Amino acid sequence: SWASTPMAVAVARAHLGTQPRGTGTGQSGGVARAGMEMVGRVMEEMPNNVLEESRGFAMACVVPHRLVGPLMGRGGSGINEVENMTKTRIMMREIPGDADNRSMTIAGPLLNTCSAYMLMMKRYLDVEKDAMTK
Repeated sequence: SWASTPMAVAVARAHLGTQPRGTGTGQSGGVARAGMEMVGRVMEEMPNNVLEESRGFAMACVVPHRLVGPLMGRGGSGINEVENMTKTRIMMREIPGDADNRSMTIAGPLLNTCSAYMLMMKRYLDVEKDAMTK
């Protein structure tokens, strides 16, 4: 099934640089650990009918226009990598009346979409950090 919980978790962990609970990630606990535990609990309690919903799901957020190019990567390579890894579709669209921002929408199976969102948010933070140092 495309909604394979271990695959989604492994993808997110591999690209976010996190490990399963209790593996000594070097994090001091806190927010990151609590967040990982919360995500784990939610995934464990999610019924199969939700995970296997064939219509799919979508998530959207707003990103600054100035970061869209670096976020997408050269020739779209950054988005393509996340799309291929998570089997999702990522779209950047203009927001009518808002020249400073773009809408990023990620669509696909639930766990894949959530994994893609986490990966894109990591890319976003990396790109934002790089833009601040230039």
